[in-house]
Amino acid sequence: MAGPHQIWSHAIGTNEIKVHAGSAREDVINGSLVDSAFAQPSGLSPNADGTFFYVADSEGSAIRQVPIDETGKVTTIA
Repeated sequence: MAGPHQIWSHAIGTNEIKVHAGSAREDVINGSLVDSAFAQPSGLSPNADGTFFYVADSEGSAIRQVPIDETGKVTTIA
């Protein structure tokens, strides 16, 4: 969700859609899924073992690593 600066999730087979990561603040801030901030996330790519995915955060010119596990932390890797 580039406009609200968040990563949303959908549980396949349900009507559930919710925020997975991002405080809705436009910024590049690492930390917990709730406290992290994105600057127009625009592309997703999973890692090989499914523990996290990469996000192209275009306004921040950054590649972010976002955990699938809700206890993990968002980090900027490039």
